[in-house]
Amino acid sequence: MAWTRWKAETRGVDAFAGWSDAARLVITHAMEHARARGVAGVALSDLAVAAGSVESIRSRHLGAGFDPDQILAVMRGITPETPPPLGLGTAAREAVEAAREEAVALGHATILPVHVWLGVLSRSSVRASLAKDNLTADLIRRAILESGSTDE
Repeated sequence: MAWTRWKAETRGVDAFAGWSDAARLVITHAMEHARARGVAGVALSDLAVAAGSVESIRSRHLGAGFDPDQILAVMRGITPETPPPLGLGTAAREAVEAAREEAVALGHATILPVHVWLGVLSRSSVRASLAKDNLTADLIRRAILESGSTDE
């Protein structure tokens, strides 16, 4: 589903105003991931896989000594919630709201993929899944923030 179709299906309301093209692309990839699972709505697992697949995020993980493939495998293992048709599931919506909060807290006017990733990391189901694989969301978060990369 194309981004323009998503906007049209939400009756012209741009729920992602203030988002960079790269961050919007994360949402588009999450929608594609959901569609590959046979559903039209986006679950947190879809958003997590999409955000964790962004090359700049993967590079930040690698630079901090984390295995981006291991993190992505954990994201793929999150049990998907049942999202509403053509919308965001509750946890995915909360991650999107957290992305906005992350951008504001960091003093950024535009929401970037890194903010989406930080929003995903803030969700309890993601944190629990990472912990099962001996990964700590707080350490990943700190490493992401300390990398200071602005290549999104």
